Amino acid sequence: MSALNVSVYNGKYTVIQNDNGGIEALRYGEKWRDCCGDGLILALAQEIEELRNELDTHGYSRKE
Repeated sequence: MSALNVSVYNGKYTVIQNDNGGIEALRYGEKWRDCCGDGLILALAQEIEELRNELDTHGYSRKE
């Protein structure tokens, strides 16, 4: 189970934060790079997740 899981660009890229706080990026579902310590990637993924949740709450359809 991951604490954060955000996919963009039609699933090409995924940012995952595991339960221990480590962050990694996947490309086409395969490990691509370790992003541990990269605050920018974490902040952007959290912002995307938050905005998507708001859209879902208000009943808007969205692209992934």
